[in-house]
Amino acid sequence: HIVLQIARSDIIKATLELFQMKPMSFGADTEEKKTPIPFPKVLKTDVWRANLSLPEEHSYIVFDVTKDTVPLPPVISTQTPPDSLLIQERDRRLGSLFSTVHKTFNLWYGIPSQPADWSECISWQECFTALFHTALMSAERAGVIDKSMVEQLQRAMFHAVAYFLFDDVEVPSLVHNPGLDWGSDIFVSKSDTQRSDRVDSGGEGGVSSDSAAIDIVAMYDWTNALWGDPLMECALRTPSKAFLEG
Repeated sequence: HIVLQIARSDIIKATLELFQMKPMSFGADTEEKKTPIPFPKVLKTDVWRANLSLPEEHSYIVFDVTKDTVPLPPVISTQTPPDSLLIQERDRRLGSLFSTVHKTFNLWYGIPSQPADWSECISWQECFTALFHTALMSAERAGVIDKSMVEQLQRAMFHAVAYFLFDDVEVPSLVHNPGLDWGSDIFVSKSDTQRSDRVDSGGEGGVSSDSAAIDIVAMYDWTNALWGDPLMECALRTPSKAFLEG
């Protein structure tokens, strides 16, 4: 299964650096080993070519996410009841995957593709307020919100800072996607889609225990990644009980 991703060159470089990163260990054994995050195999990229002169220039990267894999969303059939064993197992596996992602640490907070701007940021409050201000100004310029809404949101931020809301975050964790959507870049074994069709006929809406399995093969899109608070993760907006168990 071949995947082509096109993004700004600095983002592609940061993605490749994440793939090559060794897991950080604080006060524990620091033997070199690869991170357990299922990064895909990189087949080709043009990001290192010599004629990159513009910071906003785009590059490409080609991934091999192994044979017989499919993106996550199609795995669960629309006919599969939400309380089926398959969905519960899927959510447990996803919960375990994101737990692994969030246990990948860094020395500074901020955007992985912009180390020059963030490498000295050791405060989550400083990082979040800077990102918040940038997003707020961009939304106002685009006409998404008006001045009164900007002032209202700024007051809310002042209150959050006054109540030390950000002080609980002590270590920068890897956040896969703090955006509005997630999942389409997570690939699973194609055999799992066949298991999803084996729904029990006993009226319970489940699947047999030997078929309830999801093999997560790769997650490749890190264009929105952030070193920050794991609670920023989009997947944690409405987690199921099984997700939290994972």
